[in-house]
Amino acid sequence: MNKVQGKVAIVTGAGRGLGAHVAHSLGEKGAHVVTFDREIVAKAESSDAIVIKGDVTSESDVESCIKVTKDKLGTPQILVTCAGIFGPSAIVQYINRSEWENVLRVNLTGTFLFVKKVLPLMLEHGWGRIVCFASTAGVANPPGNAPYNVSKAGVISLMHTVSQEIDIENVCINAICPGNTDTPMTQSIERSASTGKTGDRVAYHRQLREKGLYHQPEDIMDLITFLTSEESQYINGQFIQLTATRMRG
Repeated sequence: MNKVQGKVAIVTGAGRGLGAHVAHSLGEKGAHVVTFDREIVAKAESSDAIVIKGDVTSESDVESCIKVTKDKLGTPQILVTCAGIFGPSAIVQYINRSEWENVLRVNLTGTFLFVKKVLPLMLEHGWGRIVCFASTAGVANPPGNAPYNVSKAGVISLMHTVSQEIDIENVCINAICPGNTDTPMTQSIERSASTGKTGDRVAYHRQLREKGLYHQPEDIMDLITFLTSEESQYINGQFIQLTATRMRG
């Protein structure tokens, strides 16, 4: 039996990369999936999948997504927050305020808004699974991408805080911290121009690819299935790091 069969799931950032893989994987396993992204995306594998275009930083867009989900599929039981951007590849003195604020707004505030709006419904329903995509960068803090590091550390802290605020069983929130994963985001790092020490970081990512040390998105899907299933009821407030190589920090 599929572990997420029949569950209603919202996946943010489902337009490409890890979010697209998560939506496809959950749909393939029988979940009723709502995909949410700034770009129109292909449907997940489930026949009743819903595609919604929206911005995770817009509270009205988030509320609209949740309303459509409830009206058409029922109470969201699974939330996977994948929406995120990498931001500038530069050391701190070369990062401007607008770049800094944009990364935190998408990666951290976007996660906060969806968790804030979906969690009460899960608590009322008596069952829910939230998985927030963070990053090993939020733990290791490699040089050359402070906004991204801080935003992902914030996601981990948000997850920890919310896990301690949940006062019923069967509603859980956890975070996944992938290491170097082959996605459009990491590919963009390799193509980025060098600024200050960032040239070293770009070279580092290129070297990882040459050595075959990137994860593939498919490597993470079994963990997603587990964390969004009935079987994960005693796992709450955990961040799970997935990396075959030590992050450079």
